[in-house]
Amino acid sequence: MINLILVVMALLLGAIALTAAIKYIPVDSEIRASTVDAVVAQIDVLEKGVNGYLNEVRNPATGSVDLGPTRDTLMDDLSPEYVFAPRAPGNGEWTAGVGAYLGRDAIWVCLNPPKSGWAGSVQAGINDAVQRALPDKATIQADTCGADTNVAEGAYLTYWFAAHQVSYPGTAVEFVDAPNPSESTLYDENRVVRIRLNVDAEIEMNSNQDPAGGVTARIELREPGGSWVTADRWQMEVEQALPALAVTGTTASGEDITGGTETPQGGVRLRRNAALEAVIPAGWEMRTITEVPGNHANVTIGPGQLQRFW
Repeated sequence: MINLILVVMALLLGAIALTAAIKYIPVDSEIRASTVDAVVAQIDVLEKGVNGYLNEVRNPATGSVDLGPTRDTLMDDLSPEYVFAPRAPGNGEWTAGVGAYLGRDAIWVCLNPPKSGWAGSVQAGINDAVQRALPDKATIQADTCGADTNVAEGAYLTYWFAAHQVSYPGTAVEFVDAPNPSESTLYDENRVVRIRLNVDAEIEMNSNQDPAGGVTARIELREPGGSWVTADRWQMEVEQALPALAVTGTTASGEDITGGTETPQGGVRLRRNAALEAVIPAGWEMRTITEVPGNHANVTIGPGQLQRFW
């Protein structure tokens, strides 16, 4: 009986110790931490939408972006075509607009408080996000959206996107077929294009008949109404001069031929791979030219890669 009492007392003491060791996290702390995570994640989602919008309104010929007049209704343009407005923490609301920031036109997104104001734990989470998780110069806390000056613990959180920060320099690389020789091609009327084409060349020469030979391949460009100009050129040349051989000895009939000369017989065969590259202004034509004097060589301009730029 005594042993049973001791066992029960030991279990009670263990339960008391375990309860004392448990640390309870206040609800306010959980809300504060989850607000930080939500704000950072939702700005990332909105940034992708702004990205898509900027690519759509960018001038394809110049790369410039006209954001239009200052306004606070840009979310109507962003959603739902480019992004769905996230469900803001603390019953707040995300809005978007256009304004001037750091001397340039830019887009902002803003976390608005509910009419009743933020709960203390949500406001604390917003403060934490600004101070620890978001880029300093891109984030403004103030008493209104689209602000460019911080107000301590402001209820409105504005995050700015400068147009050049979210633009892409060019499209994905495309594979292009070999252009027809000497035939003009217009790749893009509105955007700058960079092209790279493969070149294969082969020379086969006889030392007696072809002492020298070569091949040339080039890309030429022409602006509208202009003349063709060379943008890139590749050339391979071969020169062979085999010296005469001095002869010493006698023939089968005993004739002394010492002091004579004999021209060696032989040939040469070379094969090379190269590439031609050119940056083609918007609206310019391109063509490829190959030059192969005689019939001792062959040069082919093959397929390659192309990328379009703003």
